[in-house]
Amino acid sequence: MMVVNVARLLGARRRSSGLKQERLAYRAGATQTYIGRVEHRRANPSLSSLERIIAAIGRELRLNAAADDLPSGEARRGEAPGTA
Repeated sequence: MMVVNVARLLGARRRSSGLKQERLAYRAGATQTYIGRVEHRRANPSLSSLERIIAAIGRELRLNAAADDLPSGEARRGEAPGTA
């Protein structure tokens, strides 16, 4: 499984797209300060915020997870504990 540093990737994609933080913030409906905090790992954006920011760069957020990725003992959504 590949783990990606989202903050590093976000900053790299923004720069490769030629966007300044201010322009990305405008497109994503955020502030430049917030974009900077996300890129420097000083903010933990929600998935919906990440989706908006990534879409503003012209990319798509895709998450891949399997039930085996859950910590031991954690029930999957919609299942009672102990039935997984």
